[in-house]
Amino acid sequence: MIAISAFLLLVIFTGYLIIYNIFQISVAGDIRFYGLLKTIGTTPRQLKRIIRQQALLLCLIGIPVGLLLGYGIGAVLVPVVLRSTQLDAGITTISTSPVIFLGSMLFALLTVLLSCSKPGKMAARVSPVEATKYTDAMQTKKKQRSTRGAKLHQMAFANLGRNKKKTVLVVVSLALSVTLFNALCAFVGGFSMEKYVSSRTCADFIVSTPDYFRYNLSADEFITQEQIEDISANTKASLSGTGYAVRKIAYLWMTEDALRQDYARYESAEQLDSHMSRMEHRGNMVMGKTRIEALDNSLFDKLQVLDGDISPMLEPDNNAIAIAVSLDDYGNLPNPEYYPEVGDTITATYADDVKYIDSRTGELCTEDTPEEYLQAKLYGARDVEYTVCALVDLPYSMSYRYGGIGYDAVLSVDTAQRGSGGAAIPMLYLFDTADDADETEAEQYLSKLTAGEFSPLMYESKATARSEFAQFRQMFLLIGGILCAIIGLVGLLNFFNAMMTGILSRRREFAVLQAVGMTNRQLKTMLIYEGLFYAMSSVVAAFMLSLVVGPLAGKMLGSMFWFFEYRFTILPVLLTIPVFLLLGWLIPCMMYDNAAKCSVVEQLRDAQ
Repeated sequence: MIAISAFLLLVIFTGYLIIYNIFQISVAGDIRFYGLLKTIGTTPRQLKRIIRQQALLLCLIGIPVGLLLGYGIGAVLVPVVLRSTQLDAGITTISTSPVIFLGSMLFALLTVLLSCSKPGKMAARVSPVEATKYTDAMQTKKKQRSTRGAKLHQMAFANLGRNKKKTVLVVVSLALSVTLFNALCAFVGGFSMEKYVSSRTCADFIVSTPDYFRYNLSADEFITQEQIEDISANTKASLSGTGYAVRKIAYLWMTEDALRQDYARYESAEQLDSHMSRMEHRGNMVMGKTRIEALDNSLFDKLQVLDGDISPMLEPDNNAIAIAVSLDDYGNLPNPEYYPEVGDTITATYADDVKYIDSRTGELCTEDTPEEYLQAKLYGARDVEYTVCALVDLPYSMSYRYGGIGYDAVLSVDTAQRGSGGAAIPMLYLFDTADDADETEAEQYLSKLTAGEFSPLMYESKATARSEFAQFRQMFLLIGGILCAIIGLVGLLNFFNAMMTGILSRRREFAVLQAVGMTNRQLKTMLIYEGLFYAMSSVVAAFMLSLVVGPLAGKMLGSMFWFFEYRFTILPVLLTIPVFLLLGWLIPCMMYDNAAKCSVVEQLRDAQ
């Protein structure tokens, strides 16, 4: 919400700047006209109305064009954004709700009316005599005199102080574009591909059936041992192994407090009490659902051990179990009290079948049985005791890929087969390669193996994760680049407007300076100094803003994107210095050459 609010304020402010400066130029250029209107009886209220009507006429043309352009850009950008996130569900229709267009129209209209109010007041206050002498300079209380003579750069610097408000607006508008560009570079440069890829997949390649990748884990079979052997024979792996699903009804006994934490996310306190009263208890322990996965010994290297030691699981005839914990995006364990402690003995109950009976009659329930009388009954149940040897982080990409009520647990293959009665079946096969060449060969082989809509196998790879990351990064580059370009254009237009306003409002002053001996080259040099002062002041302001905004924005972005690592940089600000120096020289030259086409006499005559 802070980021969205800051963005909207930035849009409002930049829009206000450009529109305000446009009307400021218009009023400054026509100030003599407004003075003459007042001599023939036009009231200040009527002058404000004239300027407001000009603004509304411009809105009549500009707002429809802006709405069409905005809709067109949105229609192009929204699919790009959706394709780079998990929100893309094949939606191709862009909303044409009248509310969106009405809101945008009112927003633009309000911005225009606010922007033209100040120039309107200025035109209403000016007298006919002041209009002929208007130079866009604010009144000062004290005039400084010097006997050391005037230097061109001193005159240029003094000219910036004649209207401090305009100078500040131009500098800020230019600095905002540079600051945003710097923030965009820091933002995109802070994306860590290593963090993103390691979160998306824990191996170079993971192969299974479409049922596994599409979360249809009720399937009777996933990847077969024969398919695993074929893949292994046609690829070069530095590490490989199989993950197994325990296809038997299994429960782990857990404390009632822990199980209550799970159900509290879905049920009210009254429903929770009723639910707990119907569950099978053994003292303070309650039978909770579980997801048990078995791993080949080679895959235990993929586990991150948070507490304890997994080496007992590698020993033959062990009865050790690891509890898979759920970490947040930043690798922190939010609720350690939920899990059993290392060394605890935990009981697993395996069953051949489970049915729900009516606790009042002991018979199988029907559709009419009230929920409070439903009770689970296990058939062919037997208990197996395990010792918790470790709390581990099981990578999402080699897990069941879904969570739920109860503990997630990891066993070795031998232990799982022994405890479940041989119910562990291959669920996925994963492997790493030794180098880029082997990875490329494996990618090509699996791509051909899984080609076709009805292929029995699918796979994930680090290459696909890198491609997702690149698309995600390009999405921010595209949107941020467009935003920087828009705000940069606003800044340049404000710079252009400031120089134009200064030249138009000071034509008489320039003519007088030329009349007393200032050459065209000196006058042009003075204006170039003004442009360079604007440019360098904007760079300095952007540098100061980046020092303040950078760490704050970095902290906020780090809380929004777990794979973002903020690195302070001012290189983009430094790269804009040559560009700003060029603009500071080029724009005043263009403005002066256009204004200097008339002779000094003609300029003096036009100014009178």
